[in-house]
Amino acid sequence: MNPLRIYDVSFISKETSASGRPEILVIIPEKYWLAFRTQVREFVERTAEQAVEYLLGKKSEFIFPEDEYYGFASCCRVSTGAGIRTLHFEMCRPKIRQLSASICYTLLALNVLLRQIVCAEDGLKKQHQYLEVETLCSVGKAHGHAIYGHVFPSLGIWLKEHCGTENLPGVPEAMEEVWVTVSERNLHQYADWSSVRIEEDGRFCFTCFGDACDVAIYPDGFSRRDLEMHMVPFNAHNLDTPAQQLTLLAGLAAFSAHARKECS
Repeated sequence: MNPLRIYDVSFISKETSASGRPEILVIIPEKYWLAFRTQVREFVERTAEQAVEYLLGKKSEFIFPEDEYYGFASCCRVSTGAGIRTLHFEMCRPKIRQLSASICYTLLALNVLLRQIVCAEDGLKKQHQYLEVETLCSVGKAHGHAIYGHVFPSLGIWLKEHCGTENLPGVPEAMEEVWVTVSERNLHQYADWSSVRIEEDGRFCFTCFGDACDVAIYPDGFSRRDLEMHMVPFNAHNLDTPAQQLTLLAGLAAFSAHARKECS
């Protein structure tokens, strides 16, 4: 991982993961670890009642990132590498809401740190961050599992160089694997609805099973040259369930890992 990034997202399949399950990874440089722990604790303690509501009334202790496990119901494993900490969110249907809620808190805390460091767009071209990703977790609301965020110029330049690409290697497969792992059994047949494409103007679009469910850079107000000059927003459409959210988040994570590999 580039140590100048605040965080990265990545994906590993069940064939290569230590858990034997597909994993969405959040990778954090060691120098930001303490600040992250402080920030995530603050958010969890401040919103405890909302968390219980999202978990359907089930009180589930949030394990803070101090030892081997992390998150609601210890749904995440923490590993330590050369100058980094990695959060392994192990996909598992019985813990699907705990996973969504834990990832939501994680990204919320990391993006606070990110915004403190990237205070203005003047220095964006010097930034090495690829993505800013945020998620929502709401009960009983339409689109209550949205994914949104920004693409930074370091990734935007890569997108411009790959205009017109469909189904990047490993990305649809990651989404299909997560869908089969976290969705209801009668919905497994729709795994092949998962896809990704980069439009001719450089915008990306990830789709999965549902009523026009996607995460995309939408065309409204978009200009191709924005990709290498500004933080370009992306948003979601009709993400109603945690299964849809985790599937598309896996796509974004695998996509980011693929781009990093090509650029390294």
